[in-house]
Amino acid sequence: MILTTEAALRTAVAETISGLDPAVLLAYFLPKRKPARRPEICQNNELAQVCEAAKSRTALAAARATDRHTETDLEPDEAAAFAAWVGRPYANKLAVQTPRAYAASVAERPDRAREILEDGRPLLAFAPTRAELPFLAAAICRGGRQVARLVVTDRTTIARSDAAATTVERPSAAQWSYGIPAGLTAGQTLSPTQRWVSVLVLIAAGVLAFVYPLALPIALQLFVTVVLIALSAARGAASQAAFVAHFAPPRCPLEDAALPRYSILVPLYNEAAAVPGLLASLAQLDYPAEKLEAILLVEADDTTTQAAILAQRPPPWVRVVEAPPNGPRTKPKALNIGLGLASGDLITVFDAEDRPEPAQLRCAAETFAAGPDRLACLQARLAIDHAGDTFITRMFAVEYACLFDVLLPWLAAKRFFFPLGGTSNHFRREVLVAVGGWDAYNVTEDADLGVRLGRLDYEMSVIDATTFEEAPLGVRAWLKQRTRWLKGWMQTWLVHMRRFDRFARQRTLAKIAVFHALILGSLLAALAFPVCLALIAAQATGLLAFWPGDALAGWALFAANSVLFVAGFTATIALSLRAIRLRRLPLSPAALLWLPVYWLLMALALGLAVIDLCRRPHHWAKTRHGLARRPQQTGLGGMRSRRIAPRHVHVKAARDAPLTKPHMV
Repeated sequence: MILTTEAALRTAVAETISGLDPAVLLAYFLPKRKPARRPEICQNNELAQVCEAAKSRTALAAARATDRHTETDLEPDEAAAFAAWVGRPYANKLAVQTPRAYAASVAERPDRAREILEDGRPLLAFAPTRAELPFLAAAICRGGRQVARLVVTDRTTIARSDAAATTVERPSAAQWSYGIPAGLTAGQTLSPTQRWVSVLVLIAAGVLAFVYPLALPIALQLFVTVVLIALSAARGAASQAAFVAHFAPPRCPLEDAALPRYSILVPLYNEAAAVPGLLASLAQLDYPAEKLEAILLVEADDTTTQAAILAQRPPPWVRVVEAPPNGPRTKPKALNIGLGLASGDLITVFDAEDRPEPAQLRCAAETFAAGPDRLACLQARLAIDHAGDTFITRMFAVEYACLFDVLLPWLAAKRFFFPLGGTSNHFRREVLVAVGGWDAYNVTEDADLGVRLGRLDYEMSVIDATTFEEAPLGVRAWLKQRTRWLKGWMQTWLVHMRRFDRFARQRTLAKIAVFHALILGSLLAALAFPVCLALIAAQATGLLAFWPGDALAGWALFAANSVLFVAGFTATIALSLRAIRLRRLPLSPAALLWLPVYWLLMALALGLAVIDLCRRPHHWAKTRHGLARRPQQTGLGGMRSRRIAPRHVHVKAARDAPLTKPHMV
């Protein structure tokens, strides 16, 4: 009965207050009058005064005539007095966070509402107008969970916090090189020794072709066959390995207080359109804000992206850093600058279009905590979230699923080297600095860094967390991007072959074979497919006679090319089918019949990459983003994420089971 009476009384008081004129309410609680206490239920005398004022029509009319500023903002002292009167805290300083718990409220009143954090608890800071005071006071009288987390502030404080929230940092002496030995950087395409060796090899090949014409094609065929058979064997073994469906390194659960500080590096150039989605994705990360730091790295002349970032009012843990113009204009150079400014124990890299699953950072931190000190890098899985758009996006999505959902888990389980993806790789900061950071001259800095970590006997693994990316929509954009990738793989192979004797001493024979199969094999595969196809067709139709005086050699070459073609195609189809099932791509197996067309485009990209390597080896061909029609919540809630079977699930039961539910790590 008492509770019912109190609730009814609260409702009555709220209705009375909401009917007051703002000027009368202001006159009641402002400091110039006798200080009033909070309008609680037990304060019957003051409530009677408020109700009496509400009944006086003459007083209300006079107040409306004298106060013409009921729609204006409150002064800081007025806001503080109102907060004291209604019993809510007042804030004259705001540590603004990206809206999460109160995203709808902030979106509805972006000029007056901000989400703040106090002792790890989100609160809503609101700056009411004079006209809104009666309604706000009435809402506070009614009570509720939202009111319990309300903080009163004023527009002046909000404007001041917005202005101080994010500024562009311009370091005058930023470090963009961490002492990679001269022999392990792509600053020179060929070292002096490699130039001399190349000349000697060409001379020897010419002499050999003159003395014994069959020797050169046989030697080349033998070399290509060995490398590509190794690549096909790795793909075939990965496609049949049951454990890749549930592979995940062990994790050690950590409370928020035990989590390490994390720094996110995001290099940006001409990415103004992607900035809102990027900041929204970063805001969804499940990691304590006080232990999180995001460094957005922009170029000095990219004022559009800088303005787009500042317009979004990013939270205090987001820093905007302008990369100085000295040195090469590449992504790894920007990453090295960010590495020098980062304060985190762990470092990760995201691209502008990335949509990581919210738990990715926590998953990586717990995996590092459970792993040995030699565990230097963790690669998250990458996936395309708009696979069905075009022919290119379909092939691109299959390619990503093959690499990140099947091949890389297989390589990680075998403790082999594997090339890192260009994004969502997580590092221990001290190891990253110790190995020299990223090579500022290599246009596929990810592959190069993976090889360098492997050479120095550090461990890498793949975590069960996905980052969704945007694929190029058309052939021209894809060619531009793939040309850069192939050029970078050539740079990486040439760099690590400069001191092959040292490389061989640092690695076992199996790991050396994997290195050549993955890097050199991928390059040769792009070239071998059209060559093998042409030679097979020519020999089968009799259009080209292979050395009429030595029919056995001609048929041997024909057989070798046929074996290469069948082995490569079979292994790729098996790998692709497994990847489509695991990633649950919206593609039918019939889509794989277009793979030969995709491989021909790959051969074209390889030719362009060779030309680009000779003409402008360090040129970074920028890929445009923001053109695809992507799902709204991909990555934020794990949509289309693959569900990895738990560790206790029997391998045979989990191998090809349909993955129907997203997995949140």
